[in-house]
Amino acid sequence: MPAASTATEILKRGGRISPEESEAHKPYRRFQKEEPNQLWQMDFKGHFAMADGRRCHPLTMSDDCSRKLLCLDAYDNERWKSVERSLLRVFSEYGLPDAILSDNGPPWADHTNGYTPYEIWMMQLGILPMHGRALHPQTQGKEERFHRTLKEDVLKRYTIRDLVEAQSIFDHYREEYNVERPHAALNYDVPEKHYRSSARKLPSTWGEPEYDAGATLRKVNCKGYLSIQKHRYYLSESFAGKYVELLFVLRIRSGYAMERTRSLRSICLKSSSFPERSTPETCKPSSRTFCKQSGLDNIGPPLQSNTKVVYKQAFLRCQWVCRLAEH
Repeated sequence: MPAASTATEILKRGGRISPEESEAHKPYRRFQKEEPNQLWQMDFKGHFAMADGRRCHPLTMSDDCSRKLLCLDAYDNERWKSVERSLLRVFSEYGLPDAILSDNGPPWADHTNGYTPYEIWMMQLGILPMHGRALHPQTQGKEERFHRTLKEDVLKRYTIRDLVEAQSIFDHYREEYNVERPHAALNYDVPEKHYRSSARKLPSTWGEPEYDAGATLRKVNCKGYLSIQKHRYYLSESFAGKYVELLFVLRIRSGYAMERTRSLRSICLKSSSFPERSTPETCKPSSRTFCKQSGLDNIGPPLQSNTKVVYKQAFLRCQWVCRLAEH
């Protein structure tokens, strides 16, 4: 009998094993950050009915290392303004994390408009927005597990009348969860003992980036397009009214000659070509494409495979580079 690896290779060559099915059956790999505030996880728990006939959408946020529950807010929607209100409060209380992991749904990500207001705000604050693979909730396994705990400990025990009562119950449970309830992943210690606030504080103001003198800038119009060499290229409607910098990178030819290349089939932003905007080490980069698939006649002629659009953050002096990859 041939070895299992040999049989697998034979079946792959014969088209009997698809790469998608192989990936789906790989065992899950756990990850956990070593220090608090290196990674936060955020998600909405599935909504539930209240006695007043409305539905509650709990927003949860936790620290990946310490498991501390940073946010448990009751809302009647899952809109960006609600998330922004909670994030402002959490940032003011605990400081800024290095990265925040969320799923691929709104308001975190948008499959039609490229980058969302949430992601742009994270860029301005110097926080890395991360997304798990589509249809892969295991990426946020800690959040999913907490949602099950919340259901068992709270939602099955109480009949909640309205959002006011829901928030009161959530606040009491968050204190109990952080300070009193032992956590198996922490050797039955409480999360509060393992957490400390971030040294990076929420700035009093944040605004548009400051670019270096002589930078080649383009302003994104109200429909998300920028103009390059008298042609329009779609970036994202969330960047409307903002300035981005164009970088034309020098490429080495024949070992010594350097040539400024200028050819790009179309603007196509992918997380696989934007390493700063990635998933945890246990996740593969998302294949989401941030360009409009329709109306390709509005996209200009080829620019170049190593042209970059830069949205430069003013406070930490870092660059968030969106590489313009070929289709």
